[in-house]
Amino acid sequence: MKSMFFILFAAAIASSLREDFSSFEAKYGKNYVPAERAFRAKIFDYNMKWIEKTNAEGHSYTVGVTPFADMTNTEFASMYASSSLLKPVMIKPANPVLDIAFETVDWREKGAVSPVKNPGPSAECWALSAMDAMESGNFIANGKMVLVSEQQLLDCVSHTSESRGGMVTSAFDYVKQKGICSSSDYPYSGKHETCKDSSCTPAFHITGYEKVTPDDGKALKAAVYKTPVVVHIDASSRIFQMYKSGVIDSPDCGTQLNHAVVAVGYTDEYWILKNSWGSMWGEKGYLRIAYSETGSGICGINLYELYPTF
Repeated sequence: MKSMFFILFAAAIASSLREDFSSFEAKYGKNYVPAERAFRAKIFDYNMKWIEKTNAEGHSYTVGVTPFADMTNTEFASMYASSSLLKPVMIKPANPVLDIAFETVDWREKGAVSPVKNPGPSAECWALSAMDAMESGNFIANGKMVLVSEQQLLDCVSHTSESRGGMVTSAFDYVKQKGICSSSDYPYSGKHETCKDSSCTPAFHITGYEKVTPDDGKALKAAVYKTPVVVHIDASSRIFQMYKSGVIDSPDCGTQLNHAVVAVGYTDEYWILKNSWGSMWGEKGYLRIAYSETGSGICGINLYELYPTF
């Protein structure tokens, strides 16, 4: 009788997982070939058990089903956090940050943040974060939100020997020299193509960019107080893969910088970050990371930050 109960219980769990996986497929538009579906279902099952265990630990963040729940963490990291480690960056001495309490900032409330990007097959975090920061900076400087061309950056920015962190600076250098066209004038094609920047009229130029003093949360606050800032983080952990809400404060999040996002606000407790993995991930495409005044910060957020100037 007891063995029959466990058999029925296991069958009920298996049935529930099959239903959950079918719902996942429908919600995120997954389309597997038959041979792959069983493999993905097993990975999904493993991730669901990890989600249940992690949430039961009572963290300040929650994890759950995301578009990446059918991937191993190795697959996820190689696709979405696979950049080379950033090279050491020389930072010119910055003006000292006054010891004042900066008010809470959320640039979304001021209309200065463009919609969350939905990544395509050749999406690159360096291009998307540079675009987001420039769109916001242009709005703050000129009062107009112009969505600019990711495709132009993918086609025209030279970065053959640089890490992705360096590619953000290359994007800013390029836009300073050539300008950036609107997304409608230089549309996204889903693949890297020959540069066609002569075929469109730039929507705007930038004057350059500034780097934020590393290991200094106050300095980053002072920068975000003025404009959204590109920050580099370690996004390779399963926490990022399955992040749903709350404030990431986990020591399991490393400091090997491999992903670029944009800090669009802060409170005394956390940073508000705009990601580029679509609005069905995280807090409608955003995440929050705990604030650290000194050191590398959670997920390395204090290590390498920069923003465009107008």
